[in-house]
Amino acid sequence: MDKEQIIEQAHALGKALHTLKRLDFTSRDDLGLKNSEKYFLWLLFTINNGKPTIPSDIARKAGVTLAAITHHINSLEKQGYIVRSPSPQDRRMVFISLSDKGMEMVSSLKKLLRKDMWTC
Repeated sequence: MDKEQIIEQAHALGKALHTLKRLDFTSRDDLGLKNSEKYFLWLLFTINNGKPTIPSDIARKAGVTLAAITHHINSLEKQGYIVRSPSPQDRRMVFISLSDKGMEMVSSLKKLLRKDMWTC
């Protein structure tokens, strides 16, 4: 990935996080997740266009530690929102992706965002 692509992804991530903060869906507790878990699911969906990715890529792109990412992965995996799958090329590498339940949650978050766009 070249410098221009990294800058482009950083802008997209910043815009997504700004939208979440501006619309403040995180203050609602009707979805049953912690605010940080909602952000993580949104980040996982946004950062790689919903495709499986490795935890270190998320940590690097989000500017947080791998330990913080691992904490969210463990929690959300236990709740059934994400799944881990081994890399076919390197068994030491693990990909994470949204499960069906995780995609449903992201869809719910999108609906909240769309609803708020019309009520702002």
